[in-house]
Amino acid sequence: MSIEASKALIEADPDLPLDCWEAASGGATRTRAIGDPEEDGYWRRISVRESDDGCPEELVVSYEAGHLAPSAELAKARRRLVNALEAIPDPVAYFNSRDRLVLCNTAYSELHAGKSSAGTVVSGMRFEEILKQGRENGALEISDEAQAEWLSVRLNKRQDPVFETETRTRDGRWFRVVDRVTEVGDRVHLLIDVTSMKKSQSRLEEVEAGARVGMWSFDMDSGQGTSNGKLAEILGYFPSELANADLTTWQSLAHPDDWVFLDAGFNECMSGERERCELQFRMKHKKGRWVWVMARGGVAERDPNGKVRQMAGVLLDISVRKKLETELKLRAAAVEASADAIMITDASGSIVDANPALLRLFRAQAPQDVLGHPWYRLYARSAAADLAAVAFPVIRSDRHWQGDALAKRLDGSQFEQSISMTELPDGKIVHVSRDVSALKELERGRRILREEIELAQRQEVINLLAAGLTHDFSNLLAVISHLTDPDSAVAFEKIDIRSEIHRASRQMIDLLEPLRGYVKGTAVEKDADLVDVVRNAAELTALGAPLGLSVESDLPVHALKAMVDPLRLTQVLMNLGLNARDVIGHEEGTIRFALSRDSAAPADLPLELGQVPAAPFAHMIVSDTGSGIPNDIRQRIWEPYFTTKGDQGTGLGLALIAAIIRDVGGGIALETGLGHGTTFHLFWPLNHPEAVAEVGKATVS
Repeated sequence: MSIEASKALIEADPDLPLDCWEAASGGATRTRAIGDPEEDGYWRRISVRESDDGCPEELVVSYEAGHLAPSAELAKARRRLVNALEAIPDPVAYFNSRDRLVLCNTAYSELHAGKSSAGTVVSGMRFEEILKQGRENGALEISDEAQAEWLSVRLNKRQDPVFETETRTRDGRWFRVVDRVTEVGDRVHLLIDVTSMKKSQSRLEEVEAGARVGMWSFDMDSGQGTSNGKLAEILGYFPSELANADLTTWQSLAHPDDWVFLDAGFNECMSGERERCELQFRMKHKKGRWVWVMARGGVAERDPNGKVRQMAGVLLDISVRKKLETELKLRAAAVEASADAIMITDASGSIVDANPALLRLFRAQAPQDVLGHPWYRLYARSAAADLAAVAFPVIRSDRHWQGDALAKRLDGSQFEQSISMTELPDGKIVHVSRDVSALKELERGRRILREEIELAQRQEVINLLAAGLTHDFSNLLAVISHLTDPDSAVAFEKIDIRSEIHRASRQMIDLLEPLRGYVKGTAVEKDADLVDVVRNAAELTALGAPLGLSVESDLPVHALKAMVDPLRLTQVLMNLGLNARDVIGHEEGTIRFALSRDSAAPADLPLELGQVPAAPFAHMIVSDTGSGIPNDIRQRIWEPYFTTKGDQGTGLGLALIAAIIRDVGGGIALETGLGHGTTFHLFWPLNHPEAVAEVGKATVS
């Protein structure tokens, strides 16, 4: 084109250079009307032609006559536009710059007409009129009080270039409202039906609230993330603090040792190796502690090329589960390492699990030697029958039983077994046992040794009593000898010698009567009256006592029954009584035996050994007016073989008392002081049906 032609073109179209520059810069087609639109003119279009690499290569300018196009073409274009709007299922309308309706589809007209047949939407109506009509016809769900304010706000927002909101109709549908301005100042009003999405969202929220799980999503292009309030709660944050946290923030919250496999799991989804993943890892709580969580999720969206756009999922707090898993692992390790033999049987009695100690105890070569077999395989037939008869009724009622049994190894050898059986809620039974053959043999040896010690100690007591009786027997024998002396026959002519000899003999028999039961008695527990036992011990203590020694007793009027071995209790009381005799010696003094029925020990009286039995119990006291026990000796009086009597004592008396008291479940307290005598308090269990019955009556009343 020549320079003259170019000047003429610019004179006719002065905006051409600027429009060309904008088209080249913006890369879009520019259209402008040249001349009076009401008369003949031209439509000028500027198009950008790009090269193969996408860069602008040249501008193409074309001119078309404005009113030369046939009116049929305009009508045809309008019909195409109307049909296009009708093809859109959602309500849509087009308004001109003066906010008057140009076109709308039927869905838009019906929406704002509401239930009223008189309500119609026609071209030329102002946007405000259409809103009022929809409000008055009941199309929109807005209260009467809020209608005026809602209309004012809506019209003000109409001035914005872009406006989006959501609204609900009275028939329950939800619409997303989109209002946008075109390049020429017109407006497009589109309402997208999001009812299904709203229902799905509501159901999702209900599921989220019910499941109480954290929810997350990430845009993998931007790294931006979203999360719900529950997820923030798990980590101790407010929802606003983590609602839009990006991927970098979440990485910083993950434990450094866990991020390697956490990153690997995400990468597997990103690379397409799998669509979903489940990862357990630790995240840092706001307070600084670590919380075990489990993330379940996967790919939510991919682009056309398969690249991951979005990942989403849920987050569960599994801290409690992890703690339980750790405890279970520790317990399992403890069971495996336990020296006790442990096995579990199912409801049918078959062995379903056994630890190494059980395999060793029963000499099994492999777990299969016991697993799947019935429990009674580990016992002789008669022993299994006895165990089932005794243990299972108790297990069914109390869920636990403990006792002894005679077990049989797989090689046929038998051993004494201590076993505890506990029933689990699912009907399985846990058996915990150990070989107590050596322990039982040791106990039998100890029992024999204790009986021998008790017998030897009783012999010591008898020797002491015999020594004390020598004086009394000598006096009585002297009387008998004198009465039977032939040289004294004349002097006793007026005396009934036979009667006097008989009286002296009866006195000797009476002296020996308390000792007879002590010497010939056998150790056996039976129903006995403690009053008789204490009285007999007091009488034995008085046998052969020095003249200046007084032995007193303070006993109940009525019997005090107990299941007791009278011989062992007498031995305890006699030891204390004879020790008191030795302390007092030939000085004047008093030994006192007392018995009462009590329900509580004196509060200011600490126990030396043993325990206070369950109420009611027998409270026995042996006290003396001797010199008392020095503190340095008091600390050692319960030691075996400790004695202050030199060669005259064995040091077994008080040690034997301590063993007997512990064995019966009783206790001993001691009060002593130099120059103030000594008092032993014995708390002995009654273990008698009458005592138990009285406790029951007291409880009921």
